[in-house]
Amino acid sequence: MSGKVALLLSPSGAKPAAAEGRAPHTEVVEVPTRSGRTLTVLSEPMGAPTAPFADRLGGIAADLAPRF
Repeated sequence: MSGKVALLLSPSGAKPAAAEGRAPHTEVVEVPTRSGRTLTVLSEPMGAPTAPFADRLGGIAADLAPRF
């Protein structure tokens, strides 16, 4: 499986960085943070039919969101 996983932290009030313009089968999870920002965790496949770690994105987001 090949691809990339990215974490994006959007400022309060900014439009979250969703999957627009991403490869097909990109998985995205967006959660609010403690400070009111938005944490986006995305996994984008590169030459693969599925996104790497797609089944873990929700847990990653849930673990990190309280830190921000």
